[in-house]
Amino acid sequence: MNKLMEKPHLIFLLAIPIIMLIGILSEDTVLDMNVHDTYYVMAYLHLAILISILFGIIGIGYWFMHKTDRKLSKWLNWIHVGLTFGGTLMVWILTKFYRTELMEFI
Repeated sequence: MNKLMEKPHLIFLLAIPIIMLIGILSEDTVLDMNVHDTYYVMAYLHLAILISILFGIIGIGYWFMHKTDRKLSKWLNWIHVGLTFGGTLMVWILTKFYRTELMEFI
């Protein structure tokens, strides 16, 4: 694990194929978001592509810092990687437990 914290770009770049695989396997599943009176509908595949692009930018940033021999704070790397993946995992787990159908009464 210490080796991964010396090269945090590997974590982000290796997560891209996993995220894309999840997006492709989810087929026609969509994410519905309600913001006030507007519904936003996004396919999981499109969400996976956006997250992969974000992880690619972060991974390239870490790779660039590694190649230019810039010293990064290890504890900030731990916090960033932990919040990125741990927070995402926690939100996904909580949505599995707290899934209720809301009905609007007209």
